[in-house]
Amino acid sequence: MLKEVFLFINPLSEQSLEVEKQLLSRVNTNETHVHFIPIINLRIVNNYLKFSPRFRSLSQKNSVFEAVYDELLAFKAAEFQGARKARQFLMLLQEETYYHDQHISEQLILKCARKVKLDIEMFTEDWHSDLAKEKFVKDLQLANKMNIKQTPATAVV
Repeated sequence: MLKEVFLFINPLSEQSLEVEKQLLSRVNTNETHVHFIPIINLRIVNNYLKFSPRFRSLSQKNSVFEAVYDELLAFKAAEFQGARKARQFLMLLQEETYYHDQHISEQLILKCARKVKLDIEMFTEDWHSDLAKEKFVKDLQLANKMNIKQTPATAVV
């Protein structure tokens, strides 16, 4: 019987990236379907900003939130081309921001999409679609339904 693992992650957390890597290295993906559910909310952004002294003003906080929201919509768009590619895309994007001090931008998102061999034309269309936004909202609703209060968190079904 196929198990499903839902991994709720904070896209701003290096700890979440490490948990993602550990989970994928320990799980047989032929027997277990792994769902990455990156979530963002005001608490996550505020916790991130506590450790980032360069982001203090409201406009800077808003720009961080908007960049991460854009990253998550890009992840949802990548999922339309397959869960495995989407996971690779998200993890590459996280590595670029954590280990190479890159800022989330359209250029970085497209660079990562190309590296994991997404269909760029389809990806960019999906990235800015209402469907990607709807899928993002459904992820937030799932996190709420499963009573996820902090990240990383795992649920096995």
